[in-house]
Amino acid sequence: MAEQSTRLIELFKTRKRIRRSILDEFERLKERSDGLRAEASPTCGLADTERIIGLRDDPQSFFHPDRASAQILWLCDGFVEYAFPYTLPASVDVERLEVQAEICSEAPHYDNDCPSDIALAVNGVALGTWTSPGDFGGKRGRLNPEWWDENWTQYGMLKMWSVDASGAYVDGARVSGVTLPDLLLSPAQAIAVRIGVSPNSERPSGFNLFGRGFGNYEQDLVLRLPYRRRGGDD
Repeated sequence: MAEQSTRLIELFKTRKRIRRSILDEFERLKERSDGLRAEASPTCGLADTERIIGLRDDPQSFFHPDRASAQILWLCDGFVEYAFPYTLPASVDVERLEVQAEICSEAPHYDNDCPSDIALAVNGVALGTWTSPGDFGGKRGRLNPEWWDENWTQYGMLKMWSVDASGAYVDGARVSGVTLPDLLLSPAQAIAVRIGVSPNSERPSGFNLFGRGFGNYEQDLVLRLPYRRRGGDD
C-alpha cells in the first residue's frame, strides 16, 4: 500500500511538472524577443506586404515566427502589446508621452458602421478609450499591396493618445485623469504599450492596426517622449 501511494505521489508530481512546462512554453510564445505580446479571438489575423502570416482566424498565427514583419493585424477580441525601449538619460524630464496609430474597428470583411471601443494602456495603466466609428472599406487604402482583397478592411483613422501632468487625452480631448507620473517611466526599463478591446464595453467590435505598408498613413505604431533637459533648453 505504501509503495502504491508513493507511485501515485510521483505520478502527480510528474504531471504537475509537465503542466508547468507547458504553461512556461505558452508564456514564452506569448512574449518573444520581438517585443510583441498578443491574445486574439476570431475574426483575427496578420499580414505583411506579401502574404497572410499563418492562417486567417487562427489565434496561433500571432505566435508565428514571421509575426515581427506584420504590417497589419486585426482581432475581434483581445489585445496586442508592444515593448518600446526607454533610452533617454536620467538627466532629462519627460514632459509628455504620445502614442500614434492608424486604427479602426474590426468586422468580417468590412463594415463602415461598426462602432468599437478601443482602449490603450501604458505600463499596465489604462489611459482611456476611443470609439472607432467603423471598419473602413469600399475605397481602397492608398498603401495596400495589390494582392489585398478589395472586400477586406482598407484603411483606418490616425489617432493620438497622449498623457502629461494634467491628464490623458485622445486627439486633445481629455479621456481620463491619469497623469504621466502614474506610468512609472524609468530609464533602461521598456515601455509597454497595449491596445485592446475595452473590458465590459458596450461596443466590443475589436480593431485593425495598420503599419506603414497598409492603409493611408505611411507609418508604424509610434511612441514619442517629448522631454526637457534639466537646467537647459529642449
